[in-house]
Amino acid sequence: MDSHLHSPIQGGNIRPNQNQHPSRSSAIQQQIQIQRENINRKRKRINEQPQIQQPQPQTALLLEDPLPKRSNDQIIQEDKVINYILKLKPRTNESRSASARILVSSSEAEYLESPTIDFSTKLKDHFKIDQFSVSENVIGAIERYIFIQGSSEQVGQAVVFISFVLRARLNRFVRGEMFTLKSSNYEINLLIRHEDYPSDSFLNSFSFKAIEDSYPLPYNQNLGIHLLHIRTDFNTLFQFVVALSLRGTSLPSDDFKINPTLLFGIHTDPNLFSLSESRGELLAKSRIQAKAFLFPS
Repeated sequence: MDSHLHSPIQGGNIRPNQNQHPSRSSAIQQQIQIQRENINRKRKRINEQPQIQQPQPQTALLLEDPLPKRSNDQIIQEDKVINYILKLKPRTNESRSASARILVSSSEAEYLESPTIDFSTKLKDHFKIDQFSVSENVIGAIERYIFIQGSSEQVGQAVVFISFVLRARLNRFVRGEMFTLKSSNYEINLLIRHEDYPSDSFLNSFSFKAIEDSYPLPYNQNLGIHLLHIRTDFNTLFQFVVALSLRGTSLPSDDFKINPTLLFGIHTDPNLFSLSESRGELLAKSRIQAKAFLFPS
């Protein structure tokens, strides 16, 4: 063996391998690069996933449904109604002094005679009627009546406008019900004297949507007075009131009064609050039989 060759085991100096360190550093850098790419890929997948909306915090539980807001979009404006009514003309040029009595509830009467509403002035300004009044409140009665006086055309126009106020403003109960100038769901209750009550042929000459009357029975114990309920459109109601006014009599407001309807009449009160001897015996026997049935021995 040559003497210039030295074995590393025999005490020669060990020199580091120059090629080994760069390769190890490169491998570490590759591993770091791979980890970065993996992290970037994970971030990209997270960003691409759809966002899941978190549930919103619930408010306090409602024990009752909230009252729906009443919209006036389906009710024609009052000024348009007045302009339309003023354009209504009767089928005949005949005109005379006339009057009409409209039955209303006590709450409706309170609204119409309220000073803040000033309904009387509104009717007189727009329809030029001579008189508008509301009957006095009678203890024991739940109804009152309106008295209108003027020409037959003026009375007809005022009745039409009152039907609009009562039906579309005060008694609009059906949600979504429409009230337009051509709607046929306007209602009115007319009080008519027996002498002026229209015949069936006269009533059938008008295209009412619905009609009810108390004829031949009197209204509310008022002899000679009948109640006529009409459901129709503006024009038909106007033509009917005008035609009825031309064939009827015009009476002063004090000629008609509403008698209160008592809950118990004079013929039924004694039977409710007093018992004869025979009825008392029957009542006692019925009680004994009821106890025997409920509590058998």
